Amino acid sequence: MKLNYDDCRALAEMPWFKIDENDRIVLSEPDDIGPIIDFHAHLGFAIFFSPPLDLNRRTARTLYNFPMKGVPVDLSLESGMNLEHHLPGRVVQQYMLSMVSNQGDNATHTVPNLLADMKDMNVERTIVMAIDFAFGTQNSDAYLQAMRGKNALVPFVAINPLRPGWEARMDRMVADGARGLKIHPYSEFMTSDHPLIIKMLRRWERTGLPVQFHTAYNSLAPGFLQILARM
Repeated sequence: MKLNYDDCRALAEMPWFKIDENDRIVLSEPDDIGPIIDFHAHLGFAIFFSPPLDLNRRTARTLYNFPMKGVPVDLSLESGMNLEHHLPGRVVQQYMLSMVSNQGDNATHTVPNLLADMKDMNVERTIVMAIDFAFGTQNSDAYLQAMRGKNALVPFVAINPLRPGWEARMDRMVADGARGLKIHPYSEFMTSDHPLIIKMLRRWERTGLPVQFHTAYNSLAPGFLQILARM
């Protein structure tokens, strides 16, 4: 099997993909693949000093963390490592931009753009996960509002137990349509077995809704954060 391609668009050389009339890479035979459930997606983040994002805005194209053009693809590598090898620091720069601005790649990670991408790849459901810090973010609330009425999108919220009043916030977000909880040690700054996380999980258990833990190796994250994500 060929593992190296000139860029993401060159994946159309595979039998499963093609470039359509709108110059987008799509499934070549969607009826033969799927339907698919995507268990890991995000909308744009508004962090710290960033103005709010318009998560219901349709843009001409989505600017992905891994650019569609100009970056070689090596399928034998974890995608973050692949990207960092060719464009070192790019993703970190975009995250830093998201702390002070509602522009850049982050601004194109919206509900209409995600739904368009799902249609291209015959994805019928997507789990969309928020990330919130103890202060300076309200992404879970923004996600719930933006996804309201979009049955193809399943909102998993973030609740940080370091934020005062997290119990009431949990109840409110479940009432507002949360369908799962995302545990993300990077934003909580604690391991998944920390007593505060366990306390939060025991309270969440009452909802009967699922929990997803971030545990994956991520070559873009600093080493101390990767340690937090170990199980």
